[in-house]
Amino acid sequence: MNVSENIRSAVSGKVVSVLCKERTYVYEWEPLIEIVTSDGLVEKIASEVGGTVTTLFVLPGTIVKNGTNVACIDVSLVGIAAD
Repeated sequence: MNVSENIRSAVSGKVVSVLCKERTYVYEWEPLIEIVTSDGLVEKIASEVGGTVTTLFVLPGTIVKNGTNVACIDVSLVGIAAD
């Protein structure tokens, strides 16, 4: 059973870089997206969970608002130990 977690932007602005790729594993609190705000500050949006990036919803140049989904992460295999 796949369990997915959406990562949302905590700020409004323009995506300046995407720091990950689809189908790659990211760790909890790893930066995924950089957004420049209207104040000119660059804010990093980090993953709140570890898992595999299944979907990126933004590209550099995308304008986002606070709360916009920027990525989806599959967390279904996190915490499963191998024998």
